[in-house]
Amino acid sequence: EAYTAHDVGLLQSIRKQRGGGIFSAKFFGTALFVSTLLLLVHSFGLRYIRKYAPQRIDRYFLGTMLVMMVGLLRAGGFLIDALAQTLPLTIPRGAYSYLLPLAAGGMFVRFLLNSETAILFSVVAAVLTGMMFTADPAYTAFAFTANVAGAMAIAHADRRSAIIKAGLLASALIAIAIVGLQLARIGLPGEVLTWRGIAWSIGMAAAGTMIAAIFVLALTPLFEWMFGYTTDIKLLELANLNHPLLRELVIRAPGTYHHSHLVGILAEAAAQAIGANPLLARVGAYYHDIGKIRKPLYFTENLKEGESRHDRLTPHMSALIISSHVKDGVELARSYQLPPKIVDMIPQHHGTNRIGYFFERAKAQEDPTLGTVEEKDYRYPGPKPQTREAGILMLSDQTEGAVRALREKSPTRIQQTSEQIINKCFADGQLDECELTLKNLNEIAKAFVRILLGIYHQRTEYPRDTLKLHEKDVAVLEGESGRQDPLLSGKISSPSFRH
Repeated sequence: EAYTAHDVGLLQSIRKQRGGGIFSAKFFGTALFVSTLLLLVHSFGLRYIRKYAPQRIDRYFLGTMLVMMVGLLRAGGFLIDALAQTLPLTIPRGAYSYLLPLAAGGMFVRFLLNSETAILFSVVAAVLTGMMFTADPAYTAFAFTANVAGAMAIAHADRRSAIIKAGLLASALIAIAIVGLQLARIGLPGEVLTWRGIAWSIGMAAAGTMIAAIFVLALTPLFEWMFGYTTDIKLLELANLNHPLLRELVIRAPGTYHHSHLVGILAEAAAQAIGANPLLARVGAYYHDIGKIRKPLYFTENLKEGESRHDRLTPHMSALIISSHVKDGVELARSYQLPPKIVDMIPQHHGTNRIGYFFERAKAQEDPTLGTVEEKDYRYPGPKPQTREAGILMLSDQTEGAVRALREKSPTRIQQTSEQIINKCFADGQLDECELTLKNLNEIAKAFVRILLGIYHQRTEYPRDTLKLHEKDVAVLEGESGRQDPLLSGKISSPSFRH
């Protein structure tokens, strides 16, 4: 029948009448459902998922991501309608919906937080997506798959190119899911599926996932700045030895600089052994002793043999100077705008350990008439390590110092010293607030021994006879050069023959 102006007026009146009284109820119902969903998912995570413990800033970030996702879906819906009407290509209308960058939410949350939070966020994101696209219930399953695939693909991205590779991997995973969803719809009323339509859907999903990866690549620095997060990409930038703070450390406290690098090697190996973040452990080790820049000559690794400025000080004053490098390190780290994760590891790597050498000196010099020596005056202020990486840093720092002080660095002595340091920290309760298990400590000890044996391995001492040249050969060389070679005369020793 002819579609007249009268019919248009009737339809507009019906739409206006229906929308007037329903909008408020619909808005209230949606808000009530979404609030209940968020409360349930959040409560479930807090109660049953050990690593789900979002701080206030994390909740702000998750809320920002949800609002951004809803806005993106709204804008994407209008864009899809416009593309479907303007593009001359005969693309199935349902394929356009796969162009939305649904994987962005899961990728952002996993990249900046952790896997446990990402999976819970994916649940909420999928439900909200399904509510906005009610015409296709299978789209909820696709949204969940896209978020999880994006989160899994970006899990270990440590450079910007890895984010693009994560987008390609997520695209491949999502393509498999789309084929399954499309084939599962065969036989449903009104569904006409062709391989051409499936191909278009896969192509649109791949494009949408790559758009999501580009969003992550472009917006990650903004979120790092807004919420104070530290990604592996940021850690790689801090691992650059040309950082101004590390350059100042090598000039003013070269012994501490060398010690920090050895601690970094130990910490990285230990973190790899137990599945922690090796990059965070290594970078934390680089900066853990930067406070020694202020008073470098009061620390053993920066002293020449036989000299000590502590000989003229009381044990209590020496302990105050030693412990002050933690406070100085935090101040320097903040002044150079190091990330909170690195700043927190500076005081935690000592925890509340006792400054044993000066405590024992104070006990030996104790005068009962002047009062007893309080142990609390000879302990670091803390806090104790709060993360596995901070606990590893504490063990690495003490183990490296103890092994370096050994006169005999045999494999047996290195193994015994490493195990003694770990047992001492465990017995003193320094590891009570981090998530290191007994199994982890065993693996850490093995990693320490393996690295330290490589550093302090026994070298073969060459016989002196092998370093002497035959007199006739010396005469020939002197005759050819016209003068005695300084290396042969012993004026310059060759580094390759020192051992």
